[in-house]
Amino acid sequence: MYKIQIQLDSFSAAHRQSHHYSGLCKNLHGHNYKIRITLRAEQLDEFGFVMDFCQVKELCNSWIEKNWDHGVILNEDDISLLEFLKQEQQKYFLLPKNTQPSCENLTKYAFEQFVKIIANNNQQVEVIQVEIWETNDFKAIYESNHGIQEHS
Repeated sequence: MYKIQIQLDSFSAAHRQSHHYSGLCKNLHGHNYKIRITLRAEQLDEFGFVMDFCQVKELCNSWIEKNWDHGVILNEDDISLLEFLKQEQQKYFLLPKNTQPSCENLTKYAFEQFVKIIANNNQQVEVIQVEIWETNDFKAIYESNHGIQEHS
């Protein structure tokens, strides 16, 4: 089994915890996030790669830049913030209903997106882990807990 890890570009985004969360993160605030993705394959390609590092970085960074970078990541139930962002023509990204924009949920969401992106480019490679740092001291990890994923 071969594995590679790629440190993706950092990105900046804002979020807040809603739904009666009482900690400091109930306030709109931002982070300079860092993401690392881990891939694996049973065999190397004709060039001796799991997958070209630069290709992985380009594909995943493109998704991040388009969707999250310099935007506000929010739950679609956060109606007041959503209305403000629309009115002010600000960039935002809606997570599914009842999904708070916690680092843990962002990590799972990114994992799911990267699985699709990588599968569309190389069926022999599996995304097995995504890590997102919210700060230098705090990160969340989401990982696959099964074998090679079936892609639909």
